[in-house]
Amino acid sequence: MDEDRVVGDGGGVTIYQRPDGSRYALDRQGRGHELCFGEGAMGPARFDARDRADGAWPGSRSRPAIRAGV
Repeated sequence: MDEDRVVGDGGGVTIYQRPDGSRYALDRQGRGHELCFGEGAMGPARFDARDRADGAWPGSRSRPAIRAGV
């Protein structure tokens, strides 16, 4: 997840884009879901919840971020 780019706000979730171009969204608690092609961001992201995400939501291709000292 560390290599994923913050794309923007999706209305209560932050949208991220992986290096392969696929996208997912995380809420403030780090719960995620995959996005379909064409689902987009509406503006600047309000938060970044990758440090709370486990990458294990249904259909996820994400791996949790590896944090130093963990």
